[in-house]
Amino acid sequence: MKVQIIANAPTSYQFNSLRALAGSLPTSATPYGTYELHAIFETRAEAMQHLRDRAYKLYDDPTELREAIAEINRYGMLTYDCLTARIERLASPFVNGSNFHQ
Repeated sequence: MKVQIIANAPTSYQFNSLRALAGSLPTSATPYGTYELHAIFETRAEAMQHLRDRAYKLYDDPTELREAIAEINRYGMLTYDCLTARIERLASPFVNGSNFHQ
């Protein structure tokens, strides 16, 4: 089941935090003047591993790192600075086996 990692930065000030959360994943500006991270993974395990890898790069303090890993394992989320990246199941573009979008 495909999943996605999503995070939103409502201001340009928070864009640096979003880039830190994203790592090598692409970020983009929205038409509303905000910024977002949106990346698709084949499995939840791959997405969780990406968040864990980011946590190891973002947190030097062992206590903060342990809390970040616990948050990822428990909730599928990683918080850094004032932003949270979360894992969500990717909605299927198919309805009842057809290829018509809702």
